[in-house]
Amino acid sequence: MSRRRTHTAKLQGFSIIELMVVVSIIGLLSVMSWPSFQQVQTASTATRLSNDFRVYGATFETHALEEGEWAEDGEMNQLPDSLKPYFVNSTWYDAPPTGGFWDWDKDQLSLTAAVSLVPAHDNIELFIKIDRMLDDGNLATGNFIKLPNRYIYILER
Repeated sequence: MSRRRTHTAKLQGFSIIELMVVVSIIGLLSVMSWPSFQQVQTASTATRLSNDFRVYGATFETHALEEGEWAEDGEMNQLPDSLKPYFVNSTWYDAPPTGGFWDWDKDQLSLTAAVSLVPAHDNIELFIKIDRMLDDGNLATGNFIKLPNRYIYILER
């Protein structure tokens, strides 16, 4: 008598319900972590921009000390020829993380000298953080202020 052996392979795997539960948990975790990610991203951008304001301000001040006067006014992110050697390895000509452009202001807006940022997208929360890093945390007072279309870091009034 021959015995016939039948091998039934047992399929091992995940059911669709188990997969849906795992995907749902991953989705919930990502939704819960999104606000934290945005806060870290905003803080990083604020730190970068406040550092850029400081570095650009120091560069303009260095030029003024060496030349005996502030450089002529720039237009948008274009600089006068006397300033160009000071910005050779700079990110001045690159778009800032907010989009828009940097601007050098001399004898503009009732100020003697200032570094301006004209953002493409205005994120007031971001610029309040920058103001806390550079100044007093109030965009209406101090050396970092908001105007209708720009933010200004004042070097001399």
